[in-house]
Amino acid sequence: MEQRPFTYVSNQDVRAILTPADAVRIARDTLVEHARGQVDWGDPRQANVKVRQSPTHYKMKGCVLHGIGVAGFRVVGLRRTDEGYAVAAHRPTKSVLLSDPLTGAFFGIVDERWAYGLRTGACAAVAIEALMVPDATDLTIIGTGHMAYATVQTVNEIMPLERIRVFSRSQDRREAFAARLAQDLGITVEVMDSVEAAVRDAAVIVTATEAAQPIIHHEWLRPGAVVYAMGTNQECDTASYDRMRFIADERQQIEVCFEIKRWIEEGTYDPSMIEGDLAEVITGKIRRESADDQFLVRSQGLVTQDVAQAYWIYQQAVERGLGVDLEASLVDDFGADLF
Repeated sequence: MEQRPFTYVSNQDVRAILTPADAVRIARDTLVEHARGQVDWGDPRQANVKVRQSPTHYKMKGCVLHGIGVAGFRVVGLRRTDEGYAVAAHRPTKSVLLSDPLTGAFFGIVDERWAYGLRTGACAAVAIEALMVPDATDLTIIGTGHMAYATVQTVNEIMPLERIRVFSRSQDRREAFAARLAQDLGITVEVMDSVEAAVRDAAVIVTATEAAQPIIHHEWLRPGAVVYAMGTNQECDTASYDRMRFIADERQQIEVCFEIKRWIEEGTYDPSMIEGDLAEVITGKIRRESADDQFLVRSQGLVTQDVAQAYWIYQQAVERGLGVDLEASLVDDFGADLF
């Protein structure tokens, strides 16, 4: 049996390895695995650990991907404060642990600080590619954080972006974000003064915010619009859910989402409101039927994407001599008693 070298891949090495194009390709391939039923999901889908008298909490997800022969577990430490964000920019707070599903042995740890943004953006990109109106060239981004930036990079891989509109609550942040995108991509980037101005007449809209209340109203959306919502809370009004073709990244996974969880607790949630998920979109079971079709895609984040992407990064690191080989730190006790 092949023994994969126990390796740690740092954020710096991840950034040297993973490109937006790689992330999009991996996202497509992994959704095909969903469609083929080659995924074993964790139960529960997400485990949460809260630290008493502290804003810090932890989230854990896991899965097995039979198509590529790997198990993986994403562990995240969250502290949604200025101090917490500062720490997360420089120290590991998001990692994927890789394991051999045949033996249960762990063989890799991949830092996901940079990679998770591209993973999230890549999932959005493949959905947008399949659902957008033909010849769309404009993108609206609501939010100016890491996920918003990475999403622009991945969407730029699947559509010929000619115009980007940006909005966030902070004028300074949205102007700095727009300037960076314009410099990085050589694309016209407009800074908007309101969400309404940003989304009106937009063909493709991505929301990546922590807004406490819905910020998008269905009446603002043009016929044919695609909205990909990946924010912490409910970003679109209930009319959007009722009147648009509602797609989940994965049917059971979105039950972890803030608004879906609340509707379940209130007894008002009907799973039949979901027309399909991204595996059905990528395989063509769900598709645009007219130029006026509007789509709302709600994403909570798929651990399958994290694991598949981390495994590809691990393989590339080993092949290129990157990462830190931890084999020397393991003591070979083959044949010895465990106790």
